[in-house]
Amino acid sequence: MTLLQAHSAVPDAHGDRAYADAKFVPLEGDVISKTRTVDKPTDEPRTSTTLEDDTSLTVEVAANARYAVDAFLIVDGDPEAAMSLTFTAPSDASGSWTPMAPATAGGAEIQLKPLSFGEGATVGVTTEGVIIPPRGSLATGATAGAFTLRWAPATTPAGPLTLQAGSWLLLTRTG
Repeated sequence: MTLLQAHSAVPDAHGDRAYADAKFVPLEGDVISKTRTVDKPTDEPRTSTTLEDDTSLTVEVAANARYAVDAFLIVDGDPEAAMSLTFTAPSDASGSWTPMAPATAGGAEIQLKPLSFGEGATVGVTTEGVIIPPRGSLATGATAGAFTLRWAPATTPAGPLTLQAGSWLLLTRTG
């Protein structure tokens, strides 16, 4: 039984069911505490060093809103090439993100420096695969639009750099 079903099954002694249904269990719309996740359904290999939008990992964001950003990227490829990545946001958005991953394959120092949206980071990869867990905070201005992962090999790889199926991007509206 869902929370909404349980709430609806109880008598409404206070006459507040309409308020509770809309306030505590948001059914639709981009409302505070709503989380949206997009999943990568298939592997995506790349060899071009030009940053490009990911084919799956894009979420539409509302104007004048704040979001927590979280991602889980499964990547494998040539350790000598590494991965370059960033996120793009609507033109008047602000905030920052960090890759939370080492700059070199097998590196021990995790990158935590805040980066602006559109500012790139280089992250180490291995042929066996690595997990890159970027996080951030986004505040949109008057413009709604797409929040998108952009990525490419950092240098020309010996073989393709692959962002694997099962990777995801999650945004939770916080304000």
